[in-house]
Amino acid sequence: MPFLTRVSGTWRTIANPTVNVAGAARPIAVGSVRIAGTWRPFYTRSGSEIFTVDGTFVVPAGITAVNLIVVGGGGGGGNGSAASSAGGGGGGGGGVVIFNSYSVAPGLSVPITIGAGGAGGIVGDYQGKNGAQSAFGPIVAEGGGGGGTWNGTAGNTGGSGGGGGYSLGAGGGFTINQGSSGATVSGLYGGGGGGKGGAGVGPDGGPGYLYEGSYYGAGGGGAQAGTPGAAGSPGAGAGASTTNSAGISAAANTGSGGGGGFTANGDGGAGGSGIVIIYW
Repeated sequence: MPFLTRVSGTWRTIANPTVNVAGAARPIAVGSVRIAGTWRPFYTRSGSEIFTVDGTFVVPAGITAVNLIVVGGGGGGGNGSAASSAGGGGGGGGGVVIFNSYSVAPGLSVPITIGAGGAGGIVGDYQGKNGAQSAFGPIVAEGGGGGGTWNGTAGNTGGSGGGGGYSLGAGGGFTINQGSSGATVSGLYGGGGGGKGGAGVGPDGGPGYLYEGSYYGAGGGGAQAGTPGAAGSPGAGAGASTTNSAGISAAANTGSGGGGGFTANGDGGAGGSGIVIIYW
């Protein structure tokens, strides 16, 4: 995202913005701007690379630090299972690790791992499965927790926790600095999965992390009769709401959770695969 300044009525691009600190010009890598009353992050960069599959990042010449967004695979939603109004919990979002000015050396090769999303729960294997870890070298983002199933089964712990299953299931725990907890159930629904931006609430998933118009690491919605649990952010899966219906799967490379399925043949939606974003 370029910086612009108006000079004699014409907008000009600022290539390398700086701020004066104690008389010294310091480069600006990350800042905030107020939009409609809300502070939003902005980033400056001269280059970037995005990994959606495993690979190797080779540090460009002259680069000694990079900024990272590492997102684990999202958790799968739980299967609704046997009860007439049972709902599976939504999958938790994959952990989101944000690292500014991570030191590197020009020419260094860094292995990149992209975590797969967790499978949704199915008949006979009802619990949603955790997503897999994503990594930039030693920097690891945990996969999201799978959603719980009927009879009070808890959501799994992960980057963000999976939502609890129908009938008082506890929300799954989360990894510190990577996500939030899944929702604990207090009614006839599956709990929402947690997200990077907040915990699941009731059947609704927690919000993800917004970067350049896309959300990462959001929680999937839990299943609920009549009104499905909402996805925490676009790209996550919503829960199911009609008999034997499946939860919605999360979009690939969002690291978001899948939605919970409703009743016996309602499979959980799959979690979205992770992503690694590097910019400098």
